[in-house]
Amino acid sequence: MNEGLRKRISTAIVLAAIFFVIVLLLPPVATLVLLTLLVLAGAWEWSAFLRLRGNVFRSLYVVFLAVMMPVMWHVTESREGREIVLAAAVVWWVIALVWIAFAPHRVTPLLAGLAGLLALVPAWLALVRLRFDLPQGAQWMIFTLLLVFAADIGAFFAGRRFGRLRLARLAEGGVDAVADDVAAHETGQHQQQGSPRNVDQGRADIEP
Repeated sequence: MNEGLRKRISTAIVLAAIFFVIVLLLPPVATLVLLTLLVLAGAWEWSAFLRLRGNVFRSLYVVFLAVMMPVMWHVTESREGREIVLAAAVVWWVIALVWIAFAPHRVTPLLAGLAGLLALVPAWLALVRLRFDLPQGAQWMIFTLLLVFAADIGAFFAGRRFGRLRLARLAEGGVDAVADDVAAHETGQHQQQGSPRNVDQGRADIEP
């Protein structure tokens, strides 16, 4: 194992430990703040794909995604709204998978911006909904993230060993986001169906 990879693993372990402490031991609002900051930081990095002139325009893209977060939260107050938003995200990423496989370099700034919206906001929404809406939401959220981490780490090493096309600059973050969407959606569905309490009761458990 080279020194660079060793440092990345050590850093990831420390950050993961801090993240798990915040999610499991602090009130849900702390998780909301943390996830929002992480996604907005991801939005800033994603804005580089849009090839915007200057930091002002990149900041505007971040602000746009920040505004869409509470909008999507409101839309998904109902179960039907959640189904529509998460289904749209999954459909988009099926399309994106085909796009990356067959035309990875045909990316316009407009499509890159749309991809960021459909990747980052639903991922944030799915994780926050897990944390707030379900009984034992923190544990379900951690379980979902562990699935994503395992898939991401496996993809990293498989790509290093078998990969032929460098996709990191095109797709980094997107695969994680869709995995969040799908895993959180399936986890939430399973928990709702298997628990005698509904979402409203779950929300009541965490509210004073």
